Order: sequence, then C-alpha cells, then structure tokens
Amino acid sequence: MRQAILNAATSLFAAHGYNYVRIADIAKQVGISDAGVLHHFPSKADLFLAVVRLREADYRTDIFEADTVREMIDRIIDSVRTASRHPDLLRFRAMLTSAAMTADTPAQNHLETNLGIMLNAMEKVIAQGIRAGEIRSDTDARHASLALLAINEGVRNQWALHPDLVDYVATFTSSVNVIYRGIAANPLPSRFKESGLTPSTNGI
Repeated sequence: MRQAILNAATSLFAAHGYNYVRIADIAKQVGISDAGVLHHFPSKADLFLAVVRLREADYRTDIFEADTVREMIDRIIDSVRTASRHPDLLRFRAMLTSAAMTADTPAQNHLETNLGIMLNAMEKVIAQGIRAGEIRSDTDARHASLALLAINEGVRNQWALHPDLVDYVATFTSSVNVIYRGIAANPLPSRFKESGLTPSTNGI
C-alpha cells in the first residue's frame, strides 16, 4: 500500500505541483481513505519528501567516487538511463525545479543542500582530472560542474515539455560528451556510444 501511495503521489505532484494536490486526491487515486494515506505518511509534506527521496534513489551513489572525469560522466549517464525508465519521477523532478524558482516547497532546503554537495563533489573530481592531465589546466572546475548539472536540468525539462521530440538519454549523453571533449586535454574513452543507449568499447 505504501508503494501505491507513493506512485499516486508522484503522478499527481508531477502533474499539478505541491500546492494543488490534496491528501484526498491521492487517497482517491489509490482507492483508500485519507486516514489510510496518513497512516503511512503523517502529512502531505512528509509524503512529498518521500517522493523526493524515491526519485533520488534512481541515481547511483558512487558517481563522485570515480577516479577520472570520464568515469564520473559515464556514471552520470548511467544514472540518467536508469531514471529514464521512470517517467513520472522525471516529470516530478522537472516540476520540482520549476516550483523551487517561484515558491517554497517542503524540499527547498533539501534541494539546496544536495546542490552544494553535488557541486563540491564534482569539482573535486574535475580538479583531480586537471592534476592528472586528463583535463585542461585552464578549466574552471566549478564552472564545468555547473555546466554538467545545467545540461541535465535543461534536457530533462525540455523532455517533460516535449517527450515526443526530445530523447532525454541520447540528448544528455551527446551534450555532456561535448562538454567533456571541450575540457579534456587527454580524453579517455567512454563506456557508452554517443546515443547513450548501449555500452561501447570504441570510445566516445
């Protein structure tokens, strides 16, 4: 029942946003009472945060333990491929990005903390790549990290608006590879073809 509630909440929040979804709406979609929802999640805010955590579970936790920038990017691509199998969660994240720019949500502090953690972790891997000679010495590690994150946000949001026109995985893969080639002094081969759909042994 808990998973059914999460699934319904994900779909409704993604479609309507946090402020326009009631516990009663979620209960109706699941086919239970309001009390049934609140038995598992004490409040709408708690349920919303549970959906945020569910969405984050799609992403690999070892991304920033990569030894090279190429491997870090490949792990991010792998996480995007995993996330693409759950369209409602992708739409939820796109909604969350838009909501964060216009109003507070229960996840506001969580999102800000996560952004700081991701930026610092990515910056460290890129700085390591500069020291190792993989990445050009004139690369600004913070700017490169922001560019990679911005590509993901932008492509995902475009997919949410135009899913029939935008191939999320392929477009993201191609775009981050452009970034990588632009900052690499000695580019390493990717595990994925340019389409991002299948493993590759032939480099980027």
